[in-house]
Amino acid sequence: MLNKYVIPYLENGYIKYLSDGVAKTMSAEYFQKNFTQIAASELPNIGQRYFFYQNKENPEFIMRFRISQNVGFSATIMLYKEFEKQFSVIGNL
Repeated sequence: MLNKYVIPYLENGYIKYLSDGVAKTMSAEYFQKNFTQIAASELPNIGQRYFFYQNKENPEFIMRFRISQNVGFSATIMLYKEFEKQFSVIGNL
């Protein structure tokens, strides 16, 4: 299920995201069937929230949503090893 903070950023039922630097879209319906939330982090001192979802069929793929007061919304597909690196940094801030 999509997080309540992500839902306002859908565009006509689609998620716009980056994959290897290429802009793509995915339907929210497909996303909700195929991804599950595995982590979340909030950094109130810099006004950012992160939500991480893992692909159920291919656990190597992670969707990261970032919501920032300054930058807005971004979504990126990454490999699990990238998620581990990023989440360890975010968790230590």
